[in-house]
Amino acid sequence: MNAISFILTALFSFTFLLAHGQKTIIDFERLHHGLDSIIEFYHEEGLFSGYIHIQHGDSVLYSAGNGWMDTPGGIPLSDTSLFPIGSITKTFTGAAILLLEQQGKLRLSDPVSLWIPAYRQFPTVTISHLLYHTSCIPVNLWGLREMTTADKNRLLADHVYELIDSTKNPLRCIPGHRAVYSNIGYMVLGDLIERVSGMTFADYIRQHLLEPLGMTRTMVADRIYIDKPGFTNTFIRKPKRGKYRDHTWLNIAPEFFLPLDLPAAGFMYSTPKELVNLRKYWTTNAILPDSLRTKTQQPNRLKDGTIPSLEAYPGYMISDLPLPLGRIYQMTGGLPGLQCAILHSPDTDLTFIYINNEIIYKNKYWPVEDCKKPMDATVLYLNACIGVK
Repeated sequence: MNAISFILTALFSFTFLLAHGQKTIIDFERLHHGLDSIIEFYHEEGLFSGYIHIQHGDSVLYSAGNGWMDTPGGIPLSDTSLFPIGSITKTFTGAAILLLEQQGKLRLSDPVSLWIPAYRQFPTVTISHLLYHTSCIPVNLWGLREMTTADKNRLLADHVYELIDSTKNPLRCIPGHRAVYSNIGYMVLGDLIERVSGMTFADYIRQHLLEPLGMTRTMVADRIYIDKPGFTNTFIRKPKRGKYRDHTWLNIAPEFFLPLDLPAAGFMYSTPKELVNLRKYWTTNAILPDSLRTKTQQPNRLKDGTIPSLEAYPGYMISDLPLPLGRIYQMTGGLPGLQCAILHSPDTDLTFIYINNEIIYKNKYWPVEDCKKPMDATVLYLNACIGVK
C-alpha cells in the first residue's frame, strides 16, 4: 500500500469569518487524524482506495489519499490526478443548456424534435423535460448493447437514435408528470448543445464553462481511459470463493458501455484540486448572471406540484445536511470501479471532493450500500469537526 497524507495548513484550531459575521471553527488536528483513520479503516475493509480533498474557499484544509493511479504499488494518487467524474459531467451539461438559453439560442420549452429528428414521434418532450429527467422516454441506457447490432466498443449516437426512432413503446408517462433518471436524456442534451452552438461539446464546455471557472486540466473525453499515461485507472476487486481477494490483486474495469460520440452524460475527467472550482458555478456569476443562477436554484416541480427527491435541479442536487454544513450543492458520479462526489456548503464555504477508484461494484457479495460507507463516513466526520459560535 502507498499512502499519501498531508495537510497544507497548520495543525491548529482555526477560525474564519463568514459573510454574515458568524464564526465557524474548524479543528484541524481532529479533522486530520480522524480522516486519516477513516481512510485507513475502509482501505483495510476493502472499500476505499482513493482521495479526499477539502477546501475553505481557496484554502486547502485537508488533502489525502490512499491508492494508485495505474497499478497497485504504482503511481500514488494526488490532488492533480486526472480521474473520470462520471455523472458529475451532467452538472456541466446542464449549465451549458442554461447558458445557451440565456444567449437566446434555445428555449427550455422547445420540443426536442425541433433539433433531434429521432424525437419526432414524441413531440411533447421538451428540452426542459430532458434537463430535469421528466421526459418519460421508453428507451434507457441499460441494455443498449443487446438492443443494437453495434460493436460494444463502437456504439455511436446513430445507434441510440435508431432505437428511439424505431421503438414501438409509448412514453412511460405524460412528460413532466414523473421524474426518472435518464442518462440518455443527457446524452441527447450534449448533442443538442453541438447542433445549437455549432461547436463540439468538448469545445463549448471548455470555452464557456471550464475556462471561466479556471479548470484548465478538466476535459471532455471520448471514452473511459485505461492505462493512459496521466489518467487514473478504475479497479474492481473481484470475489474468489465468496471472499474478496487481497487488495494487491485488482482487475482494471473495462470501458464503460456508452456511445463514444455522446459524452455529455458521463465522459469527463478532472482532478480533486480543480473540481473544487465547480463551486463557483453555484455561488458566483462566473457562468450565469446572478438573477438566472438564483432562478435555476429553485426546484423544478412536477405537474402535480411535488418536488422530485433527486432530479429537481439542472444536472445537480441540493440537499440538507445537519448544521453547520446545512444546505449543500452536490453531485455524485459512478462508473464500474469508481465513485466520486463534490459537495459545497455555501454557509461555511467548505467544498468536499471524494474519489474512490477501487470499488466492489454491485455484486451479491457486498451490497452497493456498503460501497457508499466511506463517503458517508467522511462527510459526517467533516461536519462533526465544525463548530459555530
